[in-house]
Amino acid sequence: MLRICRVCFGRRLFEALRNTVCWKRPDAERATFLWIVNIKIATRIELSSMQKPCLSKPPLHRDVPDDVYIWLVEVDVTASLPEAAAGVLNAEELARASRYRHQADAARFATVRAALRHVLSLTLDADPAGLVLETDANGRPFLAMPHAPDFNVSHSGAYGLIALSALRRVGVDIEEMRSSLDWLELQSAVFADADWRALDALPELARSASFFACWSGKEAVLKARGEGLVSAQFGLTSFSVLPCLEGRFAVSSAAGDIRAAALDAPAGYVAAVAWSSASIVS
Repeated sequence: MLRICRVCFGRRLFEALRNTVCWKRPDAERATFLWIVNIKIATRIELSSMQKPCLSKPPLHRDVPDDVYIWLVEVDVTASLPEAAAGVLNAEELARASRYRHQADAARFATVRAALRHVLSLTLDADPAGLVLETDANGRPFLAMPHAPDFNVSHSGAYGLIALSALRRVGVDIEEMRSSLDWLELQSAVFADADWRALDALPELARSASFFACWSGKEAVLKARGEGLVSAQFGLTSFSVLPCLEGRFAVSSAAGDIRAAALDAPAGYVAAVAWSSASIVS
């Protein structure tokens, strides 16, 4: 069952996360099991402590693993950098946020990164500001510690998404369907042959939404694979994800062992989550 929770990050939630007693960091043999328990605890705490209720969504497809968790983060794009950072971003993250030309972009990055740190801190029973987040060669963030759960983030417009799993690699994407974007000019940079055929079979009025869904699904797949979005070896046109039937993307075998599903998104947005079939636990 896929859980998608709405998270409004304010002082009340941050204090609840900081003050919660979780499992102490386990040894390697018990790490995966106990961190799954902590993820479940995080979900329950949000239900009881948030100013707005945590909205649990039904599963989109029976194949979505039980260990995949999604948080939808509401972003105040007018928030100042100190407000969005919530006292948990490090100097490098603050410097990165300050380099954005527009305040809304800085607020999105800082809010979602602060949210990520708090979700991870509860899962690992750690200080959110003390977690060491590094990036790999493709720019994908990861926790610099053994047996760490996999995670991924995305943000667009007034929302962000966080995906987390202790058992497999995950990727997530959310896209605002901006009317100002001429998606017809981007088709050749996004579609594989099977995507073209699926889009052509749709009524004309449904094609714009299908394009954005395809784009979101593909970015989630690439992120679950650990590929950069501009990778020369494997990019958006290297595989197909359409058609998307009953919330499940038809991810082609070229993407390897990655599966993907659409997420219920706020009005005007599309979102997707992808996951590996193979476990990251050895």
